[in-house]
Amino acid sequence: MEVTAASIYEAQFGVKNHELKVLNVLAFSEPLSLADLSRRAHVDPAWVSRSVSGLVKRGLVAKWQSASDGRASLVELTPTGVDLVRRLSPTMIQREDALLVGLDRELVYWILDTLLDRLERSRET
Repeated sequence: MEVTAASIYEAQFGVKNHELKVLNVLAFSEPLSLADLSRRAHVDPAWVSRSVSGLVKRGLVAKWQSASDGRASLVELTPTGVDLVRRLSPTMIQREDALLVGLDRELVYWILDTLLDRLERSRET
């Protein structure tokens, strides 16, 4: 059986890959609207909405209506969510280091960011 990052995070922490993206984005931001979260995570808005709903039920994410825009919901990590991300981080860093051995990390991230931005822009047109 092939061991993937998704299977490791799900087995060890009960987090699916798309949920992990949501948690990672929220770990490094102020409260975000679902639309902003979708853009930053590079995840389809419908997936973000489903992921957030599941994370809210598990107490990892808080969600509420924006006071300035009643149509928008804002989300952020709860203290339990912050704790989970802290426990996940060493495993993520270890896997990332293994994948990037011998590569220029800054260049790899620049290429990935550029590619994801271009894909996002092409999806919007």
